[in-house]
Amino acid sequence: MMLYGPTVIDIEDWKKNTEYKGYKVGDKQIQWFWQFVERQNQDKLRHLLHYVTGTTRVPILGFKYL
Repeated sequence: MMLYGPTVIDIEDWKKNTEYKGYKVGDKQIQWFWQFVERQNQDKLRHLLHYVTGTTRVPILGFKYL
Protein backbone atom coordinates (compact mmCIF):
# COMPACT_ATOMS: atom_id res chain seq x y z
CA MET A 1 0.00 0.00 0.00
CA MET A 2 1.41 3.35 -1.00
CA LEU A 3 0.74 6.09 1.56
CA TYR A 4 2.92 8.83 0.15
CA GLY A 5 3.73 10.21 -3.26
CA PRO A 6 7.08 10.33 -4.99
CA THR A 7 10.19 10.90 -2.89
CA VAL A 8 11.67 13.22 -5.52
CA ILE A 9 10.08 16.65 -5.68
CA ASP A 10 9.28 17.59 -9.29
CA ILE A 11 9.84 21.35 -9.52
CA GLU A 12 8.11 21.61 -12.91
CA ASP A 13 4.99 19.96 -11.48
CA TRP A 14 5.17 22.34 -8.50
CA LYS A 15 5.41 25.36 -10.83
CA LYS A 16 2.59 24.14 -13.07
CA ASN A 17 0.22 23.72 -10.13
CA THR A 18 1.04 26.87 -8.16
CA GLU A 19 -1.72 29.46 -7.81
CA TYR A 20 -0.64 33.09 -7.45
CA LYS A 21 -2.68 35.67 -5.57
CA GLY A 22 -1.63 39.24 -6.24
CA TYR A 23 1.20 38.12 -8.53
CA LYS A 24 1.62 36.80 -12.06
CA VAL A 25 4.02 34.12 -13.31
CA GLY A 26 6.13 36.77 -15.06
CA ASP A 27 6.64 38.99 -12.00
CA LYS A 28 10.26 39.37 -10.91
CA GLN A 29 9.56 38.11 -7.40
CA ILE A 30 8.07 34.90 -8.77
CA GLN A 31 10.97 34.41 -11.16
CA TRP A 32 13.46 34.94 -8.30
CA PHE A 33 11.60 32.43 -6.14
CA TRP A 34 11.72 29.71 -8.80
CA GLN A 35 15.39 30.43 -9.55
CA PHE A 36 16.09 29.92 -5.86
CA VAL A 37 14.02 26.71 -5.75
CA GLU A 38 15.81 25.27 -8.79
CA ARG A 39 19.19 25.63 -7.04
CA GLN A 40 18.15 23.59 -4.00
CA ASN A 41 18.84 19.89 -3.41
CA GLN A 42 16.01 17.49 -2.60
CA ASP A 43 16.54 17.72 1.17
CA LYS A 44 16.21 21.51 1.12
CA LEU A 45 13.18 21.24 -1.19
CA ARG A 46 11.49 18.98 1.37
CA HIS A 47 12.17 21.60 4.07
CA LEU A 48 10.75 24.35 1.85
CA LEU A 49 7.71 22.25 0.97
CA HIS A 50 7.14 21.58 4.68
CA TYR A 51 7.38 25.30 5.43
CA VAL A 52 4.86 26.35 2.79
CA THR A 53 2.41 23.42 3.01
CA GLY A 54 2.90 21.65 6.34
CA THR A 55 3.95 18.39 4.66
CA THR A 56 7.29 17.08 3.41
CA ARG A 57 5.74 14.81 0.78
CA VAL A 58 3.93 15.44 -2.47
CA PRO A 59 0.55 13.67 -2.88
CA ILE A 60 0.62 10.44 -4.88
CA LEU A 61 -0.90 12.13 -7.94
CA GLY A 62 1.26 15.26 -7.80
CA PHE A 63 1.05 18.87 -6.73
CA LYS A 64 -2.38 19.49 -8.24
CA TYR A 65 -3.83 17.44 -5.35
CA LEU A 66 -2.03 19.38 -2.64
